[in-house]
Parts: sequence; structure tokens; C-alpha cells
Amino acid sequence: MIEHTEQLTVPPLLVRDAEAARLLGVSPSHFSQHLWNSPTFGPRPYRIGTTSRVKLWRVSDLRMWVRLGLPSRAEWLRLMLEDKNSTECHEQAHSGTCDRQTVGEGAE
Repeated sequence: MIEHTEQLTVPPLLVRDAEAARLLGVSPSHFSQHLWNSPTFGPRPYRIGTTSRVKLWRVSDLRMWVRLGLPSRAEWLRLMLEDKNSTECHEQAHSGTCDRQTVGEGAE
């Protein structure tokens, strides 16, 4: 009997600078020297642990940043805060604990 096992390929959730640069279509040196430390670059890297020097980028953040038209860091943070608040409010809607009104609700 021959066993056949398939390996599932799971895309990474976090990538290092070089892969983030590749996803954005720029060189790693341009990415590390000009983009990530610029106030015009929206997403910020994550670090795992308090002493880690390795920057990790969330792939979903990079993709969303491009999809939103490459907003500045300030605009990116505002959009992410709005999204977080909207998600939390949506989750609380069933319990009646959300006091914010979303567009279209209650309009007569």
C-alpha cells in the first residue's frame, strides 16, 4: 500500500522586509530605506517579543493599503481605527451595547 500525502500550501500571514518589498513591487533597499520609515507609508511593522529586531509585515495590511490607494500613515491609522470601531460596534449590535449609529440606520 502506497501512502499519498498532500502538503497544503498556506500563504504567510506575516512577512519580512524583502517579501513585503516584493509584494509591493519595489526593491528591498528602496523599501527599507525610503518607504517603511516614511510618514507617507501607511502600515507599520510588528515585532514578536520585546527584544526582537525583526520587523514583520502583515500581508493583509499591505494589500489593504494598496487597495485603499496608498494613504498616508495618518490616514491609514484613521481608517484602521474606524474599521476597528465599526467591527466592534457590529459585534455588539446584537447585545444592544453599541451606542453609535451607522449610516442608514434609523434614517426615515
